[in-house]
Amino acid sequence: MASKAPIFITGATGYVGGHFLREIRRRGWRVRALARRVPPGRVGGVEWVRGDLRRAGGWMRALNGCRAAVHLATATLPDCERDPATGAAVILDGLRNLLEAIRKAGVRRLALASTSEVYGDPSRLPVRENAPVHPLSVYGFLKACAEAMALRAHAQGGTSVCILRFFNLYGVAANGASRDTALNLFARRILEGKPVVIHRSRANSRDFVHVKDAVRALVAAVERPQIEGIFNIGSGRETPLLAAARRLGRQVGRRVAVDFRPHEGRLRRMRAEVRRARRELGFSARVPLEAGLTEILRTERRCFRS
Repeated sequence: MASKAPIFITGATGYVGGHFLREIRRRGWRVRALARRVPPGRVGGVEWVRGDLRRAGGWMRALNGCRAAVHLATATLPDCERDPATGAAVILDGLRNLLEAIRKAGVRRLALASTSEVYGDPSRLPVRENAPVHPLSVYGFLKACAEAMALRAHAQGGTSVCILRFFNLYGVAANGASRDTALNLFARRILEGKPVVIHRSRANSRDFVHVKDAVRALVAAVERPQIEGIFNIGSGRETPLLAAARRLGRQVGRRVAVDFRPHEGRLRRMRAEVRRARRELGFSARVPLEAGLTEILRTERRCFRS
């Protein structure tokens, strides 16, 4: 149910944000979206606010009168590994400024995008929300710190907080462009006739969840403001990376060559326990992996031919 009061979105020009912005507008919500540069071809009915989340400024007043804030702005995992200081500025300084703006404006709801990277290499699958947080990447560490900051703000100020730990997202961008997800990279190499690269172990696996399913979880977090806490957002299915590559190969009609590098990377298996999200947010993944792979191949073929 839409509200007369707008929601405030950070990261609206990003991967998840682009899809979420379109869906939340389709559902009739008013939106204020923060961006350093207002994008061309922008979605109708959106009030764009110019500003840099990393720096306190006039953009903070845009939260006045908002029903909820949805925080999607982030640095990527590779960016955080290359430049931890910049990653910390985006993820931690940005959230600190947002939380201060939320406090001053009296916004009562925050939906925060997080990641399965906070778990590191879980000892048990499926991994539950109460599993130990043991990140093995700079990105995972920064996201774990961001979660703690949001929960502390909830404890101190009463803001209702819903944290969504997204597992391995895939799918094309909202404008139909390709993305550098593991599955996209596999598809490109297969179309180019090159071997896919598998690190450390053929047992490496992920829990792939389509970006449109992630958006449905975000919508639920906005529309169910009474629901609080941390939620795994995944498919609940473990897919070996090698099996995913072979499924792409079958769709292309090619035998997949593998460049196996046992001395690089780390063994990591992943599968989300999703019963809490199903029970409290009404969320379950709907996009079958096979359909998502078809979408990726269609996009990568177009890029390959151009």
